Parts: sequence; C-alpha cells; structure tokens
Amino acid sequence: MTEASSDAVSIPDKFYFKIGEVAQIAGVLPYVLRFWETEFRQIRPKRTESGQRLYRRQDVLLILRIKHLLYDKKFTIQGARQDLRMKSAERPDPMPAAAKPPDLAEIHDELVRIRELIDAHRLRPSESSGDDGHPPAEKVIDHLRAISAQAFKLIHDLDARRKLIDRYFCVHPSTSHVHGQWHPVKTDHIPMEWVMASGADAHRRILYIHGGSWISGSLAGYRAFLSRISQATGAVVLAVDYRLAPEHPFPAGLDDCVQAYQWMRENGPHNPWPASATFLMGDSAGGNLALASLLKINDDSLPLPTAVVAISPATDFTGKSPSLASRASVDPIIHPDILPALIPIYLGRQIEPTHPYASPLFGNYTGLPPLLLQVGDWEVLLDDSTRLAEHATAQGCDVTLDIWEGMPHVFQGFAPFLPEATAAIEKIGAFVRKHGLRP
Repeated sequence: MTEASSDAVSIPDKFYFKIGEVAQIAGVLPYVLRFWETEFRQIRPKRTESGQRLYRRQDVLLILRIKHLLYDKKFTIQGARQDLRMKSAERPDPMPAAAKPPDLAEIHDELVRIRELIDAHRLRPSESSGDDGHPPAEKVIDHLRAISAQAFKLIHDLDARRKLIDRYFCVHPSTSHVHGQWHPVKTDHIPMEWVMASGADAHRRILYIHGGSWISGSLAGYRAFLSRISQATGAVVLAVDYRLAPEHPFPAGLDDCVQAYQWMRENGPHNPWPASATFLMGDSAGGNLALASLLKINDDSLPLPTAVVAISPATDFTGKSPSLASRASVDPIIHPDILPALIPIYLGRQIEPTHPYASPLFGNYTGLPPLLLQVGDWEVLLDDSTRLAEHATAQGCDVTLDIWEGMPHVFQGFAPFLPEATAAIEKIGAFVRKHGLRP
C-alpha cells in the first residue's frame, strides 16, 4: 500500500482494480460506482469476456474526484459533469491505457487540482444534497434497495408487503406532505378519493390508477404524490382503489378502472356535473391499467379521454423487453423475474400474456388520444415504454416518450426531495395543460 497524500486514501500499487476493490478504496457501494459510470462517461473500465469490470488507475482517480465533488463539496451531478468536461478539455487523458501507473507526486498533484477546481466552482449544499449531505438520488436508490430487501423477506406475508409498499415514497418527510384537500367517495363497490390542490378546476379531471404489481398499493400511499399532480396540472384527481389480485384476479381491477372513469366523466368532487376534459394516468401496474383501460374504453365505444399519461408502465407480459437484462444490474427495486411470477397471480391460466388488456404493447392505438410515457433509464421496464412508443407511433398515435437519465422506477413520487421528480411532474403538468387543461 502506498499513500497518495496526507489527506487522501491509500491506493494499492497496481494497474487494474476489481469493482469491490474500487468500492473499498473510494468508500462507496458497488452500485454507486455503476451509477457513476452511467453519469460520468470519463470512467471507462475494461470489460472482460465474463462481464467483469476492471478499473484502471486513472478511473480510480476520477472516482475519487467525483466522490469529493459530490460528497465533500456537494456539487450537483450536473455541476460535477461540467467540472470533468472542463478538466478533460484542459489536458489529455491523465494516463493512456498502456502507460505506467502515475507515481505519488502525480497523484498528489491531481488531488491539489481537484481542490482548486472545487473552490472555483463550489455550489451551495442546499442545491445538491439531502439533509445528511448525500445526493438525493443516492438516498432514493438506497431507500428502494431497502424496500426491495424487505419485500423479499415478506414474500409469504401479503398484508405486510402491502403495508411496506405503502411506504414506497417515504424517503423523506417532505414527500408525505399533502398540498390541498381530499375526501373519499364510493360508487357501487369501488372506493375512491378526490385529491384537489388549491385552485384546481373541478371540471377538468384525472383518473389516477396506482401501481403496486396488481397486488398492492392504496389511496393513502399516493395521496401526497397526487396532490402534486393536481397542483402541476390544475386538475382535480380521482384516485381509484381498484380490486387487487390474488383475491380479485384479472379483469376485476381493469373493470373497476373503466367503471370509475365512466363515473368521473359525469361526477365531480362536489356535485354531479359533466367534465370538460378527462385524463387517464397511472404508474407501473397502474400505467398498465391506464393503457388497458384506454383500449377497453375504445373497444366498448365509450367517450375517449383527452389524453393518457403512463409512468413507468408494464406493457409486455411476454418478457421480451431488452432492458429486463440490460438494466437488471442497476434497477434497485424490480427484479426481472417479477413479471413471470405475477402471471399466475394476476392473469391466471385462462388469459394469454399477449392479450392487449394484459399487455398493452399489443393493442391498437389507431385514432386514440395523445400519450405521454415517462420512465427512468435505470428501470428494467424501460423498454416496455420505448417499444410501446414505437408501436403506437407507427399506428399514428401522438406519443411523447420522456426518458430520465439515472432515475429509478416511479421516481416522480419522491418530489420535492428529489429535484428530478419535481421537474418530471412539471413536464406532466405541461403535457396535461397542453392537451386540454388550460388555465
């Protein structure tokens, strides 16, 4: 072991490092390193035939610089990217692949340069970090990994898993704050809840269908998030507590959503009155149901909604999306095997996975209203959105595909703690206003 400098970590005297070694040197978890590889293209580990990452010494130096920028000096990801681009423009790659590893003086000089760059481009901590000084995105990823680990332990306790999933967005107290008012309503057997931000137009209505793998999710778990949706769109939101599997398998939940949509068209939060504009919106399994509801509404010759927003939707039960493999190592919450496991629970054995109401990817979108598909590029479900966008666009549907770099499944629910979530909700608001919700 050799010391890089009096205030730096020890760096072994070798050329290539395995990911575990780099994680130990930098003091971060391996999945953080994989995230930084995505965010900072200057990190270029060598890949072996078996897929193992081998980091060069200059990669380790870049990782140490990035950690110092993000943790110690609390740069934003964008600010750190800008810094590294400037650094690259000032001088060439610090060490060609075949060069001799830098000596101690070079490492010390490098760390001095890092401190100089930080001092020249420092950002306020409040702009880039959570309460504990760590970047919000990193804290969200840690939170989701913890949820995933707990859910696995509760695999045979459905009630406990449902309570756990209700805390999906609870990474920070700010995510639980409700803007505005809410009150319950019920039609036939379907419990629902109106969520209304101050000033929202009661004649312009969104039916929101929550996620939860068709087996979990609740009105209370989404209330705060939906208040921000109402605030951004200027519309009132009707959240539907549709029936869940395995107690009520397909198509019970879908039937509830279509029935709730029909009721919402004629009834507002305060009195029976037709809506001037209606929207379907949902996330994950709820995104699947929003799209399936659109297809069924069209098939049943019912009045179509003004537009549809699907957040991280599951659109293909056949499991053929490439991202199920390409994003498996970075998705902190969804395992690729979850969809096959849900087929007997949700669909049963009588429904083909290719049925459009089960897998909206196989639906006909000709003549249907505009779609917004919003998804993070760290999701195994990423290509469920990209493939649907391509499919529906080819059929003449107006599709907006909005991919968020480095974001996990349904990251929008982590607003206002996660800045990207707030920005994504603002884009949803702009889409909805553009297609009928004008102030």
